[in-house]
Amino acid sequence: MMLSPVTNPVNDDPLPERLMEYLKCCGTSSRVISKCTLETRLYHDLDIYGEIAEDYLEVLSEKFGVDLSGFHFDDFFPQEWPQGNSWAESLLLKVFPGIERLYRKPKLYAPITMRMLNTALEKKRLCGLPQVGGPQCNLDSQQ
Repeated sequence: MMLSPVTNPVNDDPLPERLMEYLKCCGTSSRVISKCTLETRLYHDLDIYGEIAEDYLEVLSEKFGVDLSGFHFDDFFPQEWPQGNSWAESLLLKVFPGIERLYRKPKLYAPITMRMLNTALEKKRLCGLPQVGGPQCNLDSQQ
């Protein structure tokens, strides 16, 4: 997992305990957790996507009781394997992954930060995310 400049090499302000518990349940190493801040992003900073991102969301929902209704995975994470129009295209993309950049427009993915995950753990709903058609809620009035 890579960490971008958004994260602190020496983190003087550790993540909330409940958020660290969630990350550990997802299999995130203590070393990575210690370098995260509330602004660390799952995909953009930690390179979490595809099936691993699905696993993180499953833990969030099933073990921590967070409502994911209305969440659009493809707005936040790329798929593990590119979906080609044919078996030949899929095979070509798997054998030469860099070729995808030549003919597909890169998609920008909205971030999910540790702060958003912490709020979801507190409010039991993943909401207020920058997406079209997703759940929007007033986080101040939620319990």
